[in-house]
Amino acid sequence: MTRNSPPPRVHPNFTEESKDRETTVSRSLAVTFVLTSTEQTAAKSRITERNQSGSLPAVDFGEGFAA
Repeated sequence: MTRNSPPPRVHPNFTEESKDRETTVSRSLAVTFVLTSTEQTAAKSRITERNQSGSLPAVDFGEGFAA
């Protein structure tokens, strides 16, 4: 913290209950992301199968897409 910065502010309605709720929301988002990654992997597998059958042109998802 720099010399002139104000002290960190806490919302007046912030309680342990709201902290727990924020943690729950964070966990929910993490679970959603994991499910989304699994769905992406499944979709990539289906597309790869179609590509091997010759019905679609090859699709390169790049490194960032791999789960």
